[in-house]
Amino acid sequence: DRKLAFMIHRKYPKAAEGLKLRADRYNRQVELAKEYEAQGRLLIVAPDNTCGMDTLTQDTEAMKQFYQKGLHDGEQIASFVS
Repeated sequence: DRKLAFMIHRKYPKAAEGLKLRADRYNRQVELAKEYEAQGRLLIVAPDNTCGMDTLTQDTEAMKQFYQKGLHDGEQIASFVS
């Protein structure tokens, strides 16, 4: 983000500034969400790990394993909302 911000700064200074701050804002929001989750105020629905997969994986066995993990982890949603 910072490299892109530097490249566009002259023509789009406000956009460049926004790019510089984006990661910091995101990280603050994630920390706040984790605090709320610890307090029981919300449930973060996201995988706790990627089981070694990357975005372009074609390993169907890894995808099946990740899917099963998602089903298992999804059971937390029902207990959270009830």
